[in-house]
Amino acid sequence: METIINVYQAYHWLIAFHLLMLVVLIYAAVQIGKHPGPSVCVITAVILDFGNFLFGLFVHYDNDPYQILEHVRNSVSLISSILLFIAIFGWRSSNQISYKENLNASLGDFDINNLSAKINPVNIPVGWTITVTVLNILAYPLWFSVGAMAVTVSENDSLTGWLVVTALVALVTSIIGVVFTLKILYRGWLAIQDEHARTTPEKAIGFLFIPVYNLYWIFVAWAGLAKNFNSFISRYNIPARRLSEGLFTTQCVLLIAGIILNRIPVIDIIYVIVISIIILVILWNITRAVNDVYACMTRSQTEPLSINLANETPITEEKTDNKYAPPGYFD
Repeated sequence: METIINVYQAYHWLIAFHLLMLVVLIYAAVQIGKHPGPSVCVITAVILDFGNFLFGLFVHYDNDPYQILEHVRNSVSLISSILLFIAIFGWRSSNQISYKENLNASLGDFDINNLSAKINPVNIPVGWTITVTVLNILAYPLWFSVGAMAVTVSENDSLTGWLVVTALVALVTSIIGVVFTLKILYRGWLAIQDEHARTTPEKAIGFLFIPVYNLYWIFVAWAGLAKNFNSFISRYNIPARRLSEGLFTTQCVLLIAGIILNRIPVIDIIYVIVISIIILVILWNITRAVNDVYACMTRSQTEPLSINLANETPITEEKTDNKYAPPGYFD
């Protein structure tokens, strides 16, 4: 803490810069439900920048002959700048349908009776997706700290305890994030379980744990969900946003390519950040798309019946004399 205070006293502009980063971080966290892609990019960029700042203060690598850690810091700064650039231009899927426009519009040919006879409405709690987002954002700097401490632990034995604790926290954070990710994927498949669904939610998750075979099944579980979901909403004329099949397929290819990319220095850092962002964007898209279907189904089921009498023949009453009617009643 004393080191940080000394740095702030020497460089006053850092205080204003970090306060600005904090404001941007809070704003991005508030907007994450509405604009998940840009918000996740901003949050990740801010955390990387601040982590890079702390790394430069507390990790000494002057004796590193290859300056590997310095190159890592420069790479992280570059990645952070790229993420901010992406966020500014609003990285969004081009084929998404506006939820508000569809929900406020007429349901058209949406056949709720045909659909509700086959499946029950399924939603995905937004809290699950927020949890995965936060845990993924926290996991990266934790693992980054583990790697940094592992490099210097031989020179400073006092870091051994911190290394073990940080590694355990990073492991638990990653496991919880994976659990919620699979829960979201499970709900995604559960929401489209009619006779046309390619697989069941149980198989979609369970087969991902079969060694070697999961290299194929990952395309069924993830890319297949996007394809089946789009077919599902088209089949029942549901006014919901579509999932980007290209983005889902790209994720599958990158996950398999990670077997090699994770072993290349510097490239592994870039890879982890990129694949994490893509996964978060996909999870938010699944959440919002499934909840679109849920909102349409539940709205249709609870919406009161309205009768249009515009084309009905008006009913007229013939004037009759009625001694009990008040004067001028039939005039």
